[in-house]
Amino acid sequence: MEILLICLLIMCSLVSSISRSPLLLGSGSASRKLILKTAGIDFDVFKVDIDERAIGDRSNASKAQDLVLLLANLKADAILASPSFPPTYRGRVLLTADQVVVCNDAILEKPNDETEARHFLAMYSAGHAFSTVGSIVLTDTTTTTTTSSSSSSSACKINRRVQGVSTTNIYFDPIPLAVQEQLLAQGEVYHCAGGLMVESPLVKPYIRKMEGEEDSAMGLSLSLLHRLMRELNATD
Repeated sequence: MEILLICLLIMCSLVSSISRSPLLLGSGSASRKLILKTAGIDFDVFKVDIDERAIGDRSNASKAQDLVLLLANLKADAILASPSFPPTYRGRVLLTADQVVVCNDAILEKPNDETEARHFLAMYSAGHAFSTVGSIVLTDTTTTTTTSSSSSSSACKINRRVQGVSTTNIYFDPIPLAVQEQLLAQGEVYHCAGGLMVESPLVKPYIRKMEGEEDSAMGLSLSLLHRLMRELNATD
């Protein structure tokens, strides 16, 4: 009951903090849309695809936080630079995000194919501990700040921006092969980092322990969003 009350207070405070500037979600993620809708947050979606696989260092798990922050920032940059960005969206707070899964010192992203998806599911079933690493970047699409470089007399204008990362550790009991086959048949695993869907009714019975927030594991931490929104508003 205490945890539920804390979650409700965070959601109410978050809705209040963004009421003056409805969110613009720069993501097509079904999980992120669901989290925002469940929290009662109004938003529109406008996203621009970038070649994520060609960007960043994935050599080991220590690079995960830098990678998800880099990608979320580049997504925001691509959206703001898009010639099709609707003028009516100016003034919104733009939310971009990225997530990877870390397991056995490797960074796992969306499965490329069935073989990779099966490999990911087998890793979880083998009892390996793993973590979701997710970033949120909030960009003020209206206000700009003038900056200058010591090596140049010219100045440029950048949109105000705040960012952060949330991590959730998850431990699984063995997932039966029949359940793995069901997950593959449903197809949603191909659209999730690491092929992971902690919210799936097929998966939940096999989660032994979760250290952190479920919404963070799903791709969007509401508590982090709340903190970043307060930080962005504090710079007004």
